Amino acid sequence: MIMRNFHRIIVPLCSLACRLILAIIFYYAGIEKIADPGEFAVAIYNYQLLPDLAVNVLAVILPWLEIIIATCFVAGFYVRGAALISSALFLTFATALTINLVRGLDISCGCFGAASGNINWFYLGRDLSLLFMSIFVISWLARSVCFTIYQVIYPYRMLTLSNVNILITSGTEGSKMYCALPALSGG
Repeated sequence: MIMRNFHRIIVPLCSLACRLILAIIFYYAGIEKIADPGEFAVAIYNYQLLPDLAVNVLAVILPWLEIIIATCFVAGFYVRGAALISSALFLTFATALTINLVRGLDISCGCFGAASGNINWFYLGRDLSLLFMSIFVISWLARSVCFTIYQVIYPYRMLTLSNVNILITSGTEGSKMYCALPALSGG
């Protein structure tokens, strides 16, 4: 019985853990890039993949997009969209890294602003693992309801509306609502 329901407990928690890991990475990367957009623009330019105008626009927009994605992962809102966009970003990052590793360029990664080192195969592996985490979040959300941190900590919430108690539970099969009406006295 326990093993049969094992995936109903572990998989949602793994999905939540992946979301939180991705959120931390996106928050850190976004904040570092916002702090010094000029240096981030130079890192993008060194990849030699975009025209000059696109470099500056991307250097300004991408960090804010990363912050928005991280916020969606933490808050539990638009998680499917955030995971889809993060998958596209990690695929793009991995492609750009691969192209420049094959070219043999020795440039700064730019992944975390000034804290980034030069590109190497480890960074490509990291981006691919983060891509797979994003895909896992998407695939899990396609089958179930999205867990928020609040739902994991407080799985049962009691709402009281005048004389009606409503118990709301969240699970892998959706939210369920139970209503307890007060007993009516005859007379």
